[in-house]
Amino acid sequence: MFKTPTVVVLLLLTSTYVHSVYYKLYSRPYYKGNELVMNNPVSEGGCETLDTIKMGTVESIKLVEPGACVEMYPDPKCADVSIVVNQDLQTIPNGWNHIQSFGVCLDN
Repeated sequence: MFKTPTVVVLLLLTSTYVHSVYYKLYSRPYYKGNELVMNNPVSEGGCETLDTIKMGTVESIKLVEPGACVEMYPDPKCADVSIVVNQDLQTIPNGWNHIQSFGVCLDN
């Protein structure tokens, strides 16, 4: 019934952690005219838009099957560094687009 989900896990461990603020990005955006629309799931807090996500920083990114959210935890070592979102959008059979990968810009 379901296809095997593509799982991409990017984990950046740090020695210290900040409070549990996180962003969620829905993995099935669609275009309405020229505007990219994020379809909100039925879950606590809903999901943020791509523009909002780009303003944050992350400690870990988890990308799961279409329809799931991506949770982005702030990285205390990179508080002033923005997320670089590489949009590799691919049309899947049901007509939705699925975000396949993310890039993260971090301070070394």
